[in-house]
Amino acid sequence: MSSITKANLNRFLSRPWDELAALKQRHWSEALEADPLATFRASEELWELLRERGHTTNPSERAADLDAHIRLRALLDRTRHVKVQAR
Repeated sequence: MSSITKANLNRFLSRPWDELAALKQRHWSEALEADPLATFRASEELWELLRERGHTTNPSERAADLDAHIRLRALLDRTRHVKVQAR
């Protein structure tokens, strides 16, 4: 597991995000064209994996998890335009 360093952060920020987003869009466009239920099937598989690994179905824990994801997303949105310069 790598630690957060300026070099690692710069590598992460310098990824070709627009290209990756376009590839993701193309993948799902092709997947949905081939199978209109592709995203539904993918979500079913993810739920099955979570069940196999003992993921909780406790509503209060799910709500807390969602809140944590929303807070993380807000933090990431606030930092998306930050440029880190290496020394």
